[in-house]
Amino acid sequence: MVTEHEIGDKPNDWLIREDRDWDISLVSRSQVMRANGECIASRRRELFSKYLAQLKGLSALPLFSELPHDVAPYIFLLLLDKPTRDFAPLKQAALPLYRWEEMAVTDCTVADDYRQRLVKLPCHQSLSDYEVAWMIAKLRELL
Repeated sequence: MVTEHEIGDKPNDWLIREDRDWDISLVSRSQVMRANGECIASRRRELFSKYLAQLKGLSALPLFSELPHDVAPYIFLLLLDKPTRDFAPLKQAALPLYRWEEMAVTDCTVADDYRQRLVKLPCHQSLSDYEVAWMIAKLRELL
């Protein structure tokens, strides 16, 4: 059993020490161990804030209007007002956005609504400023 004191607060210390011997390549293991978590979190937060600021006034709303200070987002969630009308043109424009169409099929009306309306935009730290600006421009053009 791992105790709280066995896991540090440096980037990648979230990996439980016993699990660091995964059957992964040396290159992959090296990348995991050398990643700068603070830099990655900072860039992801920056991209989230950029989406939030520049996607106002569209026929879609961000699912979250703020980002807690200790969160490093994986994606930016946008709720389409008219998914039947808007999703296909967004995909045809080659925007890298996805939704959970085949996930969580249920009788729950909220989950069903989100399956159709909620799209995910990437907040990956390797996105360039040009790529993010292009995505924002396309979203503004089409929504």
